Amino acid sequence: MRPEAVEALTQAEFVRITPAQAELVARATPEEQRAAAVAIYHAREARRLLEEMGVLKVPTVLDVTRADVDHLGRRADALRRAMYELGESWHEGVPLGQALKVTQPQRARAAVRLLREGGHQVDDLLAEE
Repeated sequence: MRPEAVEALTQAEFVRITPAQAELVARATPEEQRAAAVAIYHAREARRLLEEMGVLKVPTVLDVTRADVDHLGRRADALRRAMYELGESWHEGVPLGQALKVTQPQRARAAVRLLREGGHQVDDLLAEE
């Protein structure tokens, strides 16, 4: 069993992983998947217990600040502008990544630029500038 594969599987459950880690996840053995499932279960249980104890606070909409609203608004506006830029390439039920792959290259570049300007992190593997 490769510890790095178990770690990659576990991290993939909670955060974005690197392409190298994604390769480890894709090639994980059943034993590594079972070990990661145990780690994921315990991580979730630990989080739940810490939240119950008040150590971790689960934010709600009541915790939003004016700066948060401005930030979220800019990100939503960027997504809306990218949607209009992609036009028919991004229709109902199609994920953004797929729309970027099938649209004209200049439209994809413009949409990625708009998204980045809005504060979104766009994986360079999805659409190259």
